[in-house]
Amino acid sequence: MDILRQVGAIFFVFALLGFAVWKLRRGPLNLRSRSRTLASLEQLPLTQKHTLHLVKIHDQELLIATHPQGCSILVTSRDRQRADQNPDRQGGEQ
Repeated sequence: MDILRQVGAIFFVFALLGFAVWKLRRGPLNLRSRSRTLASLEQLPLTQKHTLHLVKIHDQELLIATHPQGCSILVTSRDRQRADQNPDRQGGEQ
């Protein structure tokens, strides 16, 4: 009777392991079903060390420049909306 219990435990462990492998092969675990809040929309390499990135965070788009010294936020979607509302102002805020 003791051997039957051990074989059952081993079978249970292998079944659990097989289920875990099957579940992981189906795709990433969706513990929370929410939409992505960060997305890389586009990348434009300017040189080997300089790149422009268009990134969307929630409902805001950012144009980010990466360079050897770090990164800089160039334009946000809010800046573009302000520029569209005030066409007499060219460039950024001064």
